[in-house]
Amino acid sequence: MKTKEWISIVIVVIVVAVLASLITANITGNVIKVSSVTRGTEVYTKAEVDSKLNTLDTKISAVDKKIDNHIWGVTTPPAPPTPGMVTLLPITFKFNPANSNQRNSKDKNGATIFYDTSVGTGNKVVIKYNGDAIVLDGDNSANVFVEFTSELNPSSSKRIVFAHDTDGTGDSKLNLIRLANANNNTIHVVEGEAAYVNEYIVVNSNNEGRILQVKSLPTGTSSTDNIQVDDIVSGETFRFITGYKNYTESAQTIGGGEYWASININRADRALSTVKMVWGAGARASASGANVGTEKTIAPKIGLANGNSIALGYVRDIFSAYKIDNNQVTSSIYNANNPAVLFIESNGAMILVPVGKKGTSTLVPAPIEPLASTTTVGI
Repeated sequence: MKTKEWISIVIVVIVVAVLASLITANITGNVIKVSSVTRGTEVYTKAEVDSKLNTLDTKISAVDKKIDNHIWGVTTPPAPPTPGMVTLLPITFKFNPANSNQRNSKDKNGATIFYDTSVGTGNKVVIKYNGDAIVLDGDNSANVFVEFTSELNPSSSKRIVFAHDTDGTGDSKLNLIRLANANNNTIHVVEGEAAYVNEYIVVNSNNEGRILQVKSLPTGTSSTDNIQVDDIVSGETFRFITGYKNYTESAQTIGGGEYWASININRADRALSTVKMVWGAGARASASGANVGTEKTIAPKIGLANGNSIALGYVRDIFSAYKIDNNQVTSSIYNANNPAVLFIESNGAMILVPVGKKGTSTLVPAPIEPLASTTTVGI
């Protein structure tokens, strides 16, 4: 909302309030006196005054709803925060005088947020804090990228597609945006989910966040049969020996973390075979499958080079894993079933960048306006 529009609303509210107070101050019995007119003094009955005040109250409520609509994106403000839950609220931006599509903000800790909605682009969000930066942008067609520098490979940033429009192109319909790469291979962020070859599994045993791609699965016909997964960020390859079994009999090491895996082998069509990976206290694998143990990890953290971290997932997964109060995010543009990236500062503060739709006749997936857990100010 422009400054002049804000000033107009404030003036209307003040004038209406003053008029109401002046009128009510002059009620006497069942009549009210008003200023003298040319032909004498006019009076109103109390019923007439009540009617006028009700009209004023309706106008005040309408203005109040307009203000709420600007702040929250809906006609009513969010419900009170739930105790113990994280609250995410809209970010206060300052527009670039040279380009009204670009805006900047920072949170109370000094993290900066840049948001660009220029026409002809898939939007862009850049978050920087204490030496770490992430960049989210769309290709104005079917994909949304995230670029970051992992603590496991601090010398080189990694740019990946994490959100994909299932029909593969921008068009008049955007019914499903998946957590997937450009080839529509799923990115799994829930521990123990079944993954096919070429799909991705986000893991973080020993707090080492990794994105593993399933490269091959065994058939259980050789003593050397193994599961191969590649870390797409560090470039490392890992093999879990399963032999004639469909699971790992002991913990398999990746970096400082330990993992267990089980396979659902489909010998008739190997493309239908899947693998489940689990880790943490109590996690185990057996012929009957994989057990996540005492706790199931959802939207695992991926550590960044300078102490901050990110998490990938659907909005619903991120809210569940990081105890974010869904009641506070009331705007319809934030779809719980769409992908998102959560930037987690080393101090615990959070900035959520959801994926939504951009365009009118041609709709494309794009990062949309972020939300923050701390106060923000336009810069």
